[in-house]
Parts: sequence; structure tokens; C-alpha cells
Amino acid sequence: SQTVELYLKQDDINSAIILASQVVSSPFATTEQKQRSQIVIADGEYDLGNFMVAEIAYTELLTTAELSQEQISAFRDRRAKSIFKQAEALKAADQNRAAVAMFAHLAKTEPDSDERILGDYDSAMLLLAMEDFSSAISMLNNFASNFPSHELASSVPAKLLIAYEATNNWGASADIYESMAATSTDPEVQRTALWQAAENRMKLSSTTALDASTMLWKDYIKRFPEPIPLALEARQNLIDIYGQITAQSDQDLKWKQDFWRRKIITTVDAAKLTDVRARSLASDALISLVRDKFNTYESLRLTQPLATSLKKKSDLMKAILSDYSKVQSYGIQAHVTEAAHHIGKSYA
Repeated sequence: SQTVELYLKQDDINSAIILASQVVSSPFATTEQKQRSQIVIADGEYDLGNFMVAEIAYTELLTTAELSQEQISAFRDRRAKSIFKQAEALKAADQNRAAVAMFAHLAKTEPDSDERILGDYDSAMLLLAMEDFSSAISMLNNFASNFPSHELASSVPAKLLIAYEATNNWGASADIYESMAATSTDPEVQRTALWQAAENRMKLSSTTALDASTMLWKDYIKRFPEPIPLALEARQNLIDIYGQITAQSDQDLKWKQDFWRRKIITTVDAAKLTDVRARSLASDALISLVRDKFNTYESLRLTQPLATSLKKKSDLMKAILSDYSKVQSYGIQAHVTEAAHHIGKSYA
């Protein structure tokens, strides 16, 4: 036993381990000598980087030896580090599935260790890299729940978004974006997150999800009137959603569509936008509104008193011609052709 200590003083760890192993198996060694030798073996293997052997040695110490609380704490810490190091080695060797299993072993063996926290996070990152998105989602949600105050917890939502969007879980990803929009202090993050939340809700087919999307788009338009092109797209999205809800339910929301069509026209005209997309959106909106007027004009019949009904029909024609002229000013060829046709038809 004294020779073991001498080897340690000389930093001859290998010789110390060999001799300590002989002491452990000797029938003449005392219990105290055997326990001291077990410690030498465990610490020696750890210091040499033989982490699998070290883990086994520490586990044997913790389950068989009479230890002080200080020793227990120190040996559990080293056992946690030994398992973590094994997982890191597997990860470095691209044995990712085995590394995930080793991190799970760490969580089970030393659940209260700092290494367990890092191991859970690293495991989630490996699962994402392996595109095992279901397992990654579970691991990330557990991490956020178990360690909400850890510095790594702030990165979990962004990682979850990768997994949710990869699996077309638009509702869950929209929830995260809404939370980001509500909690971020960065206006640009708020804007982009709100946009993504509304866009992802649109990808769901239920009327409830579509209703939620309309609320988000309205909030976006109110909070972020600029950039104007994006605010225009948000208005167009509302038109599209109301059309979709109308198509799949007994609700007639055309009046809501027309409200946002007028908003698009007003915005494009007020900002004097001339790019193709802006003119196209305004032209689409106006052509839809004027079609309704034209249909009303064609169905309008002259009645008594004749002067009143003639004036009503004449005023409507003037409005139609004015709108068609404006449609032509936007310069979208398909609508220009339609407007010219209907202008001619109005005079027929």
C-alpha cells in the first residue's frame, strides 16, 4: 500500500494502478487498504483518460465502499464527467446514435450533474443532425421544461422551429413565433416572427386556424405598416384567407375581402407605388370590385319614376368607366384588356 502511494508521488499512475489492483485482490489487505486502492484505480483511470474503466470503478466505489459525503460528491462528479467524455468520444467518431444513448445513460446515472444538462442539449443537437425530428422535439421540450433558467434554454425555441417546420407542424411553430413576437425587444424580430406566425397558421386548413391567421395579419398591418410592400402582401393574404373560409363554410365573407381590396388600392395610390407587384395587387383588387359594379349595372332595370332610375344607372356607368380607366392606368395587361372590353360593352 505504501508503494502505491510512492508511485503516485512519482506520477507513475500506471504502476500505481497495477499495484493497487493487486492489493484489492489480496486476501491479506485490510478493508481500508482495499478501499484506498479502489480509489487509486478509479482516479488513476480517470486521469489517464480511460473513462469507461473509470466509470465502472467509480460505480463500484459508490455502491460498495463506506464513503464520506464529500467523497461521494467528488466521485459522482467524476463519474458524470467520465460518462460525458465517453459520449463526446463517440460523437467525435461520428457514432451519433451511440453518443445519444450514452448521454441518456448519463441522465439516468447522474441526473443532477452539470454534465447531464449539457448532455441533454448535445443529444438534442445530434438528433436534429440525424433528422430524427420527433425525438429531437421531445428532448428539446424536456430540456426547456427541466432547465428553464439555463443559458442554453434561450436557444431551444429556434431549434424547435427547425424540427417543427421539418415535420410540417405549422401550429406548434406558429406558437413559438407568436411567443417570440410577444417577448422580443427587437422590433425587427417582432415583425418577422409575427409574419411567420401568421403565414404558418395559413398553412393549416381548419377554419379556427385560418381565423387565428386573420387576427395575426391584422395585428401585423397595424403594428408594421412599413415596409409597405410587405404590408400590402399581408392585406392580400387576408383577402385570400377570407376567400378560403367562404369556400369551406357557409359564411359569405366577400364583404371582408372587398374591405381589404379597398385598403390595397388606397395604400398603393397614396404611396404612389409603381413596381409591378404593387400595381398587380391594386389592379387585382380594383378589377374584382368593378366586376361587381358591372354585374349590378347589367342587372339594373329602368323603373318608374324613369328619371330617377335613369340617373341611378347613369351614375353607376360613370363610376364603372372611372374604375376601368384606373384599372388601365395600373398597366397590368390582362386587366387592361378586360377593362377595354367592358368599357366597350358599357357603351353598347
